[in-house]
Amino acid sequence: MTFLKINTFCPILLLLLGTAALGCSDPAASRTPQSCLEATAEPGCVLADGERVTLRTADDLNETCQALCPRAYSLTFSLDTTEQLQGFADLTHIDASLRFSGNPELQRVEALAGVQEVGSIEVLNNPNLTNLPSFANLTRLDGLRIERTPNLETLRAFANLREVGFPDDPRAAERGVFLRDLQRLSDLEGLNALERAGTLHLTHNPNLTSLDGLNNLQALGGLHLHANPSLTTLSGLDALQRLDRLAISGSPELRRCEVDALLASLETPPRTIELNDLSDAPCT
Repeated sequence: MTFLKINTFCPILLLLLGTAALGCSDPAASRTPQSCLEATAEPGCVLADGERVTLRTADDLNETCQALCPRAYSLTFSLDTTEQLQGFADLTHIDASLRFSGNPELQRVEALAGVQEVGSIEVLNNPNLTNLPSFANLTRLDGLRIERTPNLETLRAFANLREVGFPDDPRAAERGVFLRDLQRLSDLEGLNALERAGTLHLTHNPNLTSLDGLNNLQALGGLHLHANPSLTTLSGLDALQRLDRLAISGSPELRRCEVDALLASLETPPRTIELNDLSDAPCT
């Protein structure tokens, strides 16, 4: 039995989520409930104030949308059968985290377009997900983590994001952009507005060929590139002036002379540099 609660400022109470999940054979189980498409948030309330809410079934979606608030503390979508997520248009603020984690059937997210502020976003273990909503109002995050979502091709959902953590943050190594096991990602187009980040971790992205899309990135606490075998160039980092830590391994087509050129262009050299498995072919 799972309870969701909202604070006393919201006049609508969430119902007890005790109903059995819709079966996979029911066509309605793959659709967003109508309540989410029609819901209007009650001003002044907070969804499950101070608590983490996880939505797993169509029934969970329905009950939550019937008591939608403009603000939530933490919201996780871990849906068992839903293929396309819509609605939640009036949800504007998420204090801690927004997560899409373990959605085996989810293909498209066309919800949450009104989100203006959120602490961090995580997209984890979504084998069929091809697109994310346009978070057009987001300009900063503490963290962005996308992992094991093999059919996601683009990061254009974050086109206006300017900051993800910052280099001087004592927790800079934990706050930043983490992209792992994204088989269809070939570049970083979509992060064109990004100016600074605590760290950038790119790991096990087999078709990543360049860092194009980071053309406005100026300050970075750490750059970690590991097991990206198709990466051939560091183009895209032309505006980078500050880099505190650099670690590269598992990119045998990336020429060492390109890395040397990047280091020479920085205002000061990184405090730590670890380079392995690079090509010694000359730059022409």
